[in-house]
Amino acid sequence: MGKKYFNKKNRVFNRSLFLTIILVSCSIMTFAQNSHLKFKGIPIDGHAEKFVFALEKQGFTREKMSKGLDIMMGKFTDYQSIVLIMSSKKTETVHTVCVKFGEESSWNSLLFMYKKYQEMYKNKYGESDFYEESFDYPFDSNSEGLEMVVVKNDKCNYMSRFDVDGGTIAVMITDDCSLTIYYIDKINNEKSQKESQSLNNEDI
Repeated sequence: MGKKYFNKKNRVFNRSLFLTIILVSCSIMTFAQNSHLKFKGIPIDGHAEKFVFALEKQGFTREKMSKGLDIMMGKFTDYQSIVLIMSSKKTETVHTVCVKFGEESSWNSLLFMYKKYQEMYKNKYGESDFYEESFDYPFDSNSEGLEMVVVKNDKCNYMSRFDVDGGTIAVMITDDCSLTIYYIDKINNEKSQKESQSLNNEDI
């Protein structure tokens, strides 16, 4: 099955959904967070360059770099994927890693990927702390045959969130017809928000 990774019509990630995940997870996670979340065994911490180098040692290649966002490609759980490394504006501290798999051409294949990874994370971390599997109006569960239209119109809400030691992992279907997985480190996400607020204060 052919899959697309870079497409002018596709956004790299859903910004509004990403923000929602952060706000919800940060408000719910009340237990002590003294450690950092890991991605492929690498703590989501430190300068972005250091994190990129650690992934390069595992066979990933850097496709694009800019302050606050590095884009790499490589294999994650045996699938070729795009990996986005997001870092804070001031100190460029890594706070989030986003894995995007290739664009799927059918709802069945997209749903298969979602269910597969949902089960993988359940097996490791237990039941999800939050999940939603629904379509927004005017679509509903009876919209058989229109599922990919729903996805492309950003009306598909399929997401499982796991609050784990060090942060949050979210598995979701995004409007570029791909499966997307977020690893959000709690400590550094809070640090990034503080840095952004500090820079905004300097502007005003």
